[in-house]
Amino acid sequence: MRTVSLPESSEARPDILIPARTLSELARILPADGPVEMLVTPQRSQVLFHTPTLDLVTRLIEGTFPNYRQIIPNDYTSRVVVETSALAQRRSLHETARTPFTSHSGLVKAPP
Repeated sequence: MRTVSLPESSEARPDILIPARTLSELARILPADGPVEMLVTPQRSQVLFHTPTLDLVTRLIEGTFPNYRQIIPNDYTSRVVVETSALAQRRSLHETARTPFTSHSGLVKAPP
């Protein structure tokens, strides 16, 4: 993983959506260090990632990212605790859905 701070600017930066596949590919082929320039076309339809040895161009996703904070509740009325090892041992989602769960003291547990 590579994290870089963006330089300060007095201009407002528009929100853009870069395809996840592009970011994965960029992370795979990007040099470990060195400068990376990111340029967005004036029409905001493409983005160019430029290094001294690499140019990668991709089309931007149109629209805006859904406001997930509005969709996911801040609080909850019930809680489920499941051991990840028990979940991983199940062979299919259908089998997991049919598993009888038992409740003890407010905790929901899968049978051994």
